[in-house]
Amino acid sequence: MALPKLSILVPYRDRESHLRQFIPHMIAYFSRDKLDKDIPYNITIVEQVPGKPFNRGLTLNIGVLLNPDADYYCFHHIDYLPIWADYRYADSPTRIIWYGADTRPQSPGSTQMIPERYDLYFSGVVLFNRAHVLQVNGYPNAYWGWGWEDNELRARCMAEDLEIKYRDGTFQPLSHVVEGFTPDLKPTQASEQNRALLEERIAEFQAGKKPHRQDGISTAQFRIVERHHARDSTGREVPNIEKVTVDFDLAP
Repeated sequence: MALPKLSILVPYRDRESHLRQFIPHMIAYFSRDKLDKDIPYNITIVEQVPGKPFNRGLTLNIGVLLNPDADYYCFHHIDYLPIWADYRYADSPTRIIWYGADTRPQSPGSTQMIPERYDLYFSGVVLFNRAHVLQVNGYPNAYWGWGWEDNELRARCMAEDLEIKYRDGTFQPLSHVVEGFTPDLKPTQASEQNRALLEERIAEFQAGKKPHRQDGISTAQFRIVERHHARDSTGREVPNIEKVTVDFDLAP
């Protein structure tokens, strides 16, 4: 019996140094002899063109639309490299990262650490089967700049009565400036705006409304600007890893 097909979706913009580490690491990771070695997988790196604030939720929804034949998806930050993890099929929305994401510095060399709550953190590296992705309508498209779209994804799961599960994988974080916070860990303006939007959405959920059905995969529109296979460290094309540059008319 064939194993379920996995599509790893990576939102990307302006992280060239991370991309150069991510691709060879993932190729090596899935070649090792372990529980998830034989998973049929592909990686789609979705790059948003410059010109607008970054929209992580929309880029991930586009990744789903680019891979309609996948059985399940992994929404994957480019700055986390798996050391020990379990990418196997998930029958519920499942976070597969903890160690490496539980506490990390605000910027390279900073002593200001950003702690995460185990029971609330639903980001970093997350698995969804296709049925559940469509049930929650993916991520919201309305969050710009940095943060809180993952919190709404968690709220969408709760609104649809989907149990969230956890596999406490170990990942190596790649250092960078966390754009949702100032150096003294105060939220940025973009982060505050997104949090205000989240609070509005939470109030709608609590009132029994379903705002996610009008904002997500079903309303994602985009244009492909460029699409090509990635290359490994020797310069050869990797057929199951592609980079897709997209543009869209949606604006803040």
